[in-house]
Amino acid sequence: MQNFSANQQKIEYALYTGMTDIMKDGKMTGEKQKTYTTPAPLWIYVSPAKGEAVVEPFGLNDEYTNLMSTSDTACPIKEDSILWIGISSQNSTPHNYRVTKVARGLNSILYAIKKVSVT
Repeated sequence: MQNFSANQQKIEYALYTGMTDIMKDGKMTGEKQKTYTTPAPLWIYVSPAKGEAVVEPFGLNDEYTNLMSTSDTACPIKEDSILWIGISSQNSTPHNYRVTKVARGLNSILYAIKKVSVT
């Protein structure tokens, strides 16, 4: 039911690619920053904000605020991917969610995502 196109929304995602050195004035600072791929669009089901439930799919913790699910078992999103939900990555808008956990099943994938504030 969640994979009906009427239940899906367009988001953007970027995959974590590793750490790179931070350069300032052409010199390495000794610090590193995470790097990501160019944001790509994806249609996927995103749940409303997490509330009280009898069974929590990822256990009882506060590491996620929403869930995403898809029946596309080839979906490339992984843990540490960043997401733009309800906003666009255009104009260098910072992401507003990140993936905290992934549960892969035989016919579907469930993602635990957390709202973040990026400055």
